[in-house]
Amino acid sequence: MTRLVMDNPDLGRRLADLYAGEDTRFDALVRAACLAPDRDFRDRDLRALRFEDADLRGFDLSGSDLRGTGLRHARHVDRTTGLTGAILDDDDADWIVRRSQVDSRDRVELVRDLRQAIDRRQFELVFQPKVDLKSRKVTGAEALLRWQHPDRGHVAPATFVPLLEEEGLIEAVTYWTIEAAIERQRILRKRGFDLVVALNISPMMMGERDFIRNCAHVLGGERPRLCFEITETALIAEPETVPGYIRELEAMGIVVAIDDYGTGFSSLGLLKGSGARELKIDGSFIRQIGNDHSEPLIVRSTIDLAHALDMEVTAEGVETEAQLSLLTMMGCDAAQGFFISRPLTLDALIAHLEASAEVPVETGP
Repeated sequence: MTRLVMDNPDLGRRLADLYAGEDTRFDALVRAACLAPDRDFRDRDLRALRFEDADLRGFDLSGSDLRGTGLRHARHVDRTTGLTGAILDDDDADWIVRRSQVDSRDRVELVRDLRQAIDRRQFELVFQPKVDLKSRKVTGAEALLRWQHPDRGHVAPATFVPLLEEEGLIEAVTYWTIEAAIERQRILRKRGFDLVVALNISPMMMGERDFIRNCAHVLGGERPRLCFEITETALIAEPETVPGYIRELEAMGIVVAIDDYGTGFSSLGLLKGSGARELKIDGSFIRQIGNDHSEPLIVRSTIDLAHALDMEVTAEGVETEAQLSLLTMMGCDAAQGFFISRPLTLDALIAHLEASAEVPVETGP
């Protein structure tokens, strides 16, 4: 059903028409691009819909239950999108608040400054350590993009990353990020720490054949220990091509992880055929495992599912010792979050590793 809707916009519209006229949900993926803004979606449970990479300008979604719809991954959400009284996930709500703070004039200025930031190399990477739950040693780190604006100061990724994608600037920043991660990894290795460095890759990039070729060019025959983190959106958008690209990346030595698992349209079929080696459970599930009776079951079943598919599992957003202990008992492989460490500069990461009495890895002559 999912693929049929994506391949057949008319079917998507018919399902949307049916849905708009009924109070019951239908269990199918309907991309908002297939929906008409003049349909009445107010005061409805829209959790069956998925809005990734969609244009939501002009939609009236006021009073609707939008939890889990991936609203922050929609390509266009502006003041013409009616969201008054809508029920949102915390992450989506926070993203909407940040986006609403950028008015049209400010947006023009930010886009101009982003172009200059690319030319002037104003971006930097910080690193959040990832701990192996058996050894309790740091085995990897997620590289996170940061922008320190010369006048505005720190600009949140939730503000500037969507602008990079919408303005066609994400490609240049992505390749810079890969090159910068490889350079920082070399520095870490010289200090005796051979860590896997993970990078977030936009779904817009992952579906492009040129991206795979350009990655090979950037690596130049080198095999750094990199992990590309992609969301389920990339698999949904290009289910026939992305798995093949993942296998090509793996042949280059780049592992692929499915990030934010559970927040999108989680399909066992897509997961099984993806070729990804790692599954990252979204922090929204981890935060509730000590408070909600259903969450531990969901997390445990996800871990078991991933292991059955020969995938390693990393829990994101770990904030307490109790969460870490529960995840260890459940057989989770690795974890990251504020309880382990907040994102660190490269120098701070090296100091953290040294203070944690990490055993240096033999790096050869």
